[in-house]
Amino acid sequence: MPLDKTKVSDTAAITPDEAIALFDSLAPARASQVIGKWRRAGIATGHKMDGMLESSYWYGKEFRGPEEVFPLIHEIPIWG
Repeated sequence: MPLDKTKVSDTAAITPDEAIALFDSLAPARASQVIGKWRRAGIATGHKMDGMLESSYWYGKEFRGPEEVFPLIHEIPIWG
């Protein structure tokens, strides 16, 4: 049975195999579709690194253009 994408949230837990299947099922996005700031959403998979980004005040990512991307932005500065 395929994973119901509407049931995935930052509070729902899925297996790593379900997470891989979910992302593999998505259509590719065009660069123009992702321009802007994106708020994070963690997906609990039971991986040993679950929650690490959230504990660092991870906000999400920002795409200003195809060649200007900030893959990790934080709500508060975490360096110096």
